[in-house]
Amino acid sequence: MQESIEAELRNTVIRRLYGDGHSDIGVSVREGVATLTGFVHYYAIKILAEEVTKSVSGIRSVANEIRLEPWPAWSTIPQAADADRPGTLTGIEAT
Repeated sequence: MQESIEAELRNTVIRRLYGDGHSDIGVSVREGVATLTGFVHYYAIKILAEEVTKSVSGIRSVANEIRLEPWPAWSTIPQAADADRPGTLTGIEAT
């Protein structure tokens, strides 16, 4: 019985996380404790994953073991490339 409850909790957490596009996050649940593993590129996503997991009824606590792996320096990241141009991700619109 406990295994089926844990599986149901795990599936609920996964549905909520993957619905937000966090497919590199692994989830396990044991005795109401959810453990998050894997990696993300932004700290905010790590925190968001923890908050989403905590919001699932039946989860008593979260062990957030997600690693932060920033984008490689050689990758093309629109935020970095366009941050100083008006009308881009800085939130400043050209007038």
